[in-house]
Amino acid sequence: MTNSEIEEFILFYAKIVLASKDASDWAKGFTKSILGHAKRKGRNWRPSTKQEYWMRKLIQEFRPETSEIEFIEEF
Repeated sequence: MTNSEIEEFILFYAKIVLASKDASDWAKGFTKSILGHAKRKGRNWRPSTKQEYWMRKLIQEFRPETSEIEFIEEF
């Protein structure tokens, strides 16, 4: 997992998972745990292989569908 993927999860997907009504208690707890590790250990923190696996699964599960994006025209 690249640094940019880790940052993407922490800055973007974590908010989506925590705000989602569809996320399980486990997914929310895992996300809070990842945020805690990243905060305590700073930019040098790297997820374990197992954490990385679950982070990727959550990204896949909560990635917005491109068909759901609605573009607003500028006037």
